[in-house]
Amino acid sequence: MTLTIRTATPQDAADIRTILTELIALGGLTALKLDQIEPYVTSKIEDYVENGSFIVAEADHVVGFQYLHPYPGASAHVGDIATFARRDARQTGIGRALFEQTSQIAAAKGFHKITARIRGDNSNGLPYYARMGFREVGVYRDHTQIDGKLVDQVLMELILT
Repeated sequence: MTLTIRTATPQDAADIRTILTELIALGGLTALKLDQIEPYVTSKIEDYVENGSFIVAEADHVVGFQYLHPYPGASAHVGDIATFARRDARQTGIGRALFEQTSQIAAAKGFHKITARIRGDNSNGLPYYARMGFREVGVYRDHTQIDGKLVDQVLMELILT
């Protein structure tokens, strides 16, 4: 699979919504809910491109995306990251390619640290971020309620050098 990593545009919103809908249906991979997708996607692309990063991995269509957005105020040197890929495109290097680009953007924009909050039951996300060099720094126990079930959020960070 030949990948192009590029900045997201509003025209990517439909592909991004499709990826999120698929992942929500699978369960255990995101804390987002179906009714949050529309406002989530449309409000994030332009804001995150300007203030952080929002990139997509594209083959013949968008197969994954990653965004980084800064915390407010005195923590603006810290960015919070999220990564999503189509289920049928996992384990093909998409996440690594996205992160290489995001980390370059983060360094160029003056970020000192990147954080990630991953569902405690996300057996794909936790090892992915560890492979990218993140370390676990804590756990919010029973932090998110999804379909009546309380789920931990694992906190991870990477100090940029």
